[in-house]
Amino acid sequence: MDAKTERRAEKRLRYYWPIWFAESFDDALSQGQMVDLSSMGAAFTCYADDGCPSPGQHITARFSVPCYGPDGSFDMANFTRSGDICRV
Repeated sequence: MDAKTERRAEKRLRYYWPIWFAESFDDALSQGQMVDLSSMGAAFTCYADDGCPSPGQHITARFSVPCYGPDGSFDMANFTRSGDICRV
């Protein structure tokens, strides 16, 4: 069996927390579910309805990421980021 070649520059964070997004936060927000996150990109799922983004579309997203402490505890860090949709 062929070994899979890992081409990622950094380890991804896989987690299943909500993400809210829209073209602008002045618009109605759509909700999705984050599944994969790195410093350069994110993957999330959402319903294929009118709020579903399309390739090339610019969106602003709001999401939280767990920050783990040395004792196993965690807190949440909140982020708002803008970017372009690469794939759907």
